[in-house]
Amino acid sequence: MTYIGDKLDWAQFGGIKGSSITHYLIEFINFIQYNLDLLIPHAVIVAFIDYSKAFNRISHTVVIKILNDMGVLSWLITIVIGFLKERELIVRFQGLHFARKSLPAGSPQGTRLGLLIFLILINFAGHKDIKTR
Repeated sequence: MTYIGDKLDWAQFGGIKGSSITHYLIEFINFIQYNLDLLIPHAVIVAFIDYSKAFNRISHTVVIKILNDMGVLSWLITIVIGFLKERELIVRFQGLHFARKSLPAGSPQGTRLGLLIFLILINFAGHKDIKTR
């Protein structure tokens, strides 16, 4: 966060110390009320996006490009690359072990760096200048 905190959207509430979904809901309701209370009321259109499988879809290439574009130091990018590369999936079920599968995308769930990588990617979602391929 020391190197990128000032580049993240100020309205990002997820995974940020000292904020929660409650903070977001307050901001969201305030936004709706503000627009409805204007002298000429504005319509408020809401889209909810389910990110439940998003950790499994994180493109490593896109994340590294975004970090580079943010001006993150090369030694820190090298650490992130090491964190993401050569990930494998091993399924264990009722004592059986299935073949290892390579995971060319995604980020480990339950880790601080995994969450930060996800927040960085979401921060730049919809930006026209980020190429995904």
